[in-house]
Amino acid sequence: MSRLRVSALAAYLCAVGVSLAVTACTSDFGQFSAGGGDAGPESDGTVDGPGEDTGPSAAGPDATTEGGPDTGPDVMADVTTADSARDAAVDAPDDVAIDSPPTCGTPNLACCALDGGGTCSQGCCDPQTNHCVTPGFDCKGGASICASGSCTACGAAGDVCCANTTCPSGCCDPGSGKCVATAAACAPGDAGAATVCSNSSCTGCGDNGEPCCAGSAACNPLGDAGPLTCANGSCATCGGDGEPCCSGGTCTSPGLVCTGSGGTCTACGGIGEPCCGGASCTGGGLACVAGTCAACGATGEACCAGSSCLTAGDCCDPVTNSCVGSGLACSTLDTVCAGGTCSGCGGTGTQCCAGGTCSNNGCCSVGSCVAEFAACPGGQVCGPGGCQQCGLLAEPCCAAGKACLGIAPNQGCCDPGTHSCVGPGAACSSGTCSGTKGACK
Repeated sequence: MSRLRVSALAAYLCAVGVSLAVTACTSDFGQFSAGGGDAGPESDGTVDGPGEDTGPSAAGPDATTEGGPDTGPDVMADVTTADSARDAAVDAPDDVAIDSPPTCGTPNLACCALDGGGTCSQGCCDPQTNHCVTPGFDCKGGASICASGSCTACGAAGDVCCANTTCPSGCCDPGSGKCVATAAACAPGDAGAATVCSNSSCTGCGDNGEPCCAGSAACNPLGDAGPLTCANGSCATCGGDGEPCCSGGTCTSPGLVCTGSGGTCTACGGIGEPCCGGASCTGGGLACVAGTCAACGATGEACCAGSSCLTAGDCCDPVTNSCVGSGLACSTLDTVCAGGTCSGCGGTGTQCCAGGTCSNNGCCSVGSCVAEFAACPGGQVCGPGGCQQCGLLAEPCCAAGKACLGIAPNQGCCDPGTHSCVGPGAACSSGTCSGTKGACK
């Protein structure tokens, strides 16, 4: 190739480079393809000289642009980066707006001072702390909860439930959202089944092993296990030996009786056991004594059925319902067991009381009472200590015949003050004994 032709080719390549540079500054490179784009066949990276064929180069390696100045994709990437930076600087706004966080009116912040103060855009304003509380959370003190925009009393029976559906005492009724006292009725459960507050939750009630329901119908009258009753807060079978008593203090067997303050069915009727219904005992020789079956009929024991005693001559004391031996005192004053009956004693002409005693200083003579100073059988008189001899000095005055013995003028006198005999001329309680007259003058 001649030098002239090489020089012309160099000038042409310079012109093409300038043209590409200008085009790069004004073209949309998003449409540029390093492979020639969609406008024509893919380029092989070579440039043909003037008057040369547009087909494959015949010039050989010397006519390619490889090794020359960079006019391919790398140059355009640099231009694109520069344009993007320039466009970003032009498009950027002068100011960027940033929202400031609230300073009041939302949970955990102070209440806002709007419309007189104490307002929250979310939750409730707690008057004790002047801070906003999240709905459903407790206000300060735990006795109120944030509900419907204000701190509302909670936890007591009839109040709304506190946070986490809790009540300090009793249960939070899920049906009403209110607190229910322990053992009080909750809202009916599934299919209208009764529920009650037990162990801090509303639960089913009335069946065997379940808590007792509220009200008079605490347990189902008849469960699968038999009759039920409410005992110590739970429904349990009743009426059997050792089981709680059924309604009305009843048991299911005649050999059982309801006893104790808690009401337990216990075997009855045997010796040492509680008496059965009607104060009765089973078997002979037993009687109900102060609620317990005990041996009966012997002297000192309880009277048996029909107020009877087993020992002949004994009496059933009607006051103590116990057997009293013959001749012994009954519990009523001046009565004695005689002939199988407690009867009066001690009066003049009546039977002597127990121990041979009589009332009003009388004397017991041959089983009967003699009045004081009255004649006893055998010429005696009832004096101090019983029937005794009479008529001699210092003896009681006799009740029959001459009061004091002796013959005038030596007969004695009956001193009316002491009812005893004094000798002639001796002093009486009042006056002197006249032996001739036999009287105190």
